[in-house]
Amino acid sequence: MRLQITVRLAYITAPFWPQLVRRSHFTSFKGLILQGKFVPARLILLEPSKIGAQHITLLEAYLRALQTIDVAAMGIELIYAADSTSHAALAPDVRAKLRHEPISVINAEHRRWIAKGLLEVQVVEKAIADLKPRDMLIVTCLTAPALLIVEALARRIGDKRVMVVLHSELESLVDPSLRSPKTWGFWSYRWSRMRRPGSPLRIAVLADYVRDRLDAIGNPALMRSEVGRLTFPVGTAEDIPATDGHHRLTFIGFKTRMKGFESFEQLARANVLPDRTFNVVCAGQVENVVTGTTRPFDSSGFLGEVGQSTLAIFPYTHGYEASLSAAVLDALSTGVHIVATRRNCFMAIHREFGDSSVTLYDTAEELSDIVANDAFLATARAGAAERRAKLAQSSFGAAATEADFRQLLAGWGFVSAAVQAMASAP
Repeated sequence: MRLQITVRLAYITAPFWPQLVRRSHFTSFKGLILQGKFVPARLILLEPSKIGAQHITLLEAYLRALQTIDVAAMGIELIYAADSTSHAALAPDVRAKLRHEPISVINAEHRRWIAKGLLEVQVVEKAIADLKPRDMLIVTCLTAPALLIVEALARRIGDKRVMVVLHSELESLVDPSLRSPKTWGFWSYRWSRMRRPGSPLRIAVLADYVRDRLDAIGNPALMRSEVGRLTFPVGTAEDIPATDGHHRLTFIGFKTRMKGFESFEQLARANVLPDRTFNVVCAGQVENVVTGTTRPFDSSGFLGEVGQSTLAIFPYTHGYEASLSAAVLDALSTGVHIVATRRNCFMAIHREFGDSSVTLYDTAEELSDIVANDAFLATARAGAAERRAKLAQSSFGAAATEADFRQLLAGWGFVSAAVQAMASAP
């Protein structure tokens, strides 16, 4: 009943949202008029959910891919609509080649979930209302309740070009234990039940294996033909070898039960050896799990700290059956050997890169044997450069993302100058 009331209220009040949203929430886009008459199409990459460095690896990679395929030559103006701190977190060369439109975003860490979701819906609906006939809107992230409401209002999209990129909210679609009314999974599951084939709100995921997993559910609105792909491209970090003679065995990210931190901690305490250090790399610092001591990142930053590891260990126990782990992609970018449980995410990466890059395990005993194997650790450390070279040619490389954007834009009626020249050649 609450869900129905929420959706009905959202639909009834939607026509008034453009007037309710302050100018600072989403400023009006006025296309630049070139040569007196031509108004360029606008491709708006809208991030209504994240601030600062949150998701910045993905956002910057998407923007860089669009700049690499030269959307300007297709008559498209690239606009990044996001919080000012997110724009500031982009690399200077990326910022220089786009126009920023500031919007208001509520930080998820403030836990103002109702206000945050409503603001996201307001921003997205205002952006859709402002689209001109040739414009395109790609929403890079939405909280699950906001996604449900935007889907409920999808009839307002009509024939406008609008796409939303989906992330971990898909987990509840394959795991019934995540559908409690007290969780985000409840809202994303209800969204999946509401969505119909051919919805004007197009969706995309970050990898082919996610499309395959959704296809297996049997929901006609989530079949492979209904779901696009915008690959999460993994960059290549600089080679920063370990300098202290230790094998650094690293847990990346927050110490949650779902990510299996307890088993990592048990592993560390059971393998206290002079040439092994068990670290947690997260939130600007490195923590030694055995001693409990912490230090800030060195000058090489987050990826530098990860890159000095011999192994990146992912003892995850839940989730990542229909989504990607950003932490494992960061590890891939550095060339570090990955050791992980048999979650769908890690099995997909293993299929792509093989045993030389990813080792899967089933039990705590297997993991303990891996970290105690001196020969294995030496081989893992020596192969970092080869793994980085393989990454560039993989389906997680930047070229794959560029190809995805070219295909998306071609479907929307835009092709590059190079493609146009080939088509007109005799």
